[in-house]
Amino acid sequence: MREWDRNANLSCFPSLFYPEMYVLHRGYKGFYEEKPLHCEPPAYKKMVDDPGQLRVYKAKCKTELVRLKSKSVSSIKLGRSVSVKKFVF
Repeated sequence: MREWDRNANLSCFPSLFYPEMYVLHRGYKGFYEEKPLHCEPPAYKKMVDDPGQLRVYKAKCKTELVRLKSKSVSSIKLGRSVSVKKFVF
């Protein structure tokens, strides 16, 4: 992902679309269950609890995917991450 981000922003180095990325073990829900004080807002709501919000999210995901695929950097292939550092709070 970082390699793709760097290649997508060659013309405006060192800018990145995703300057900070975190992989959460068990996802956001699992992280919130263990460390709710580290989350803002300090609440967790399942997306399925609000069908309208879920529909908006899915539409935005599709739109963003189409946008990314249509960019001139679409020829850049996402590589597999070689290593993942584990952060402990």
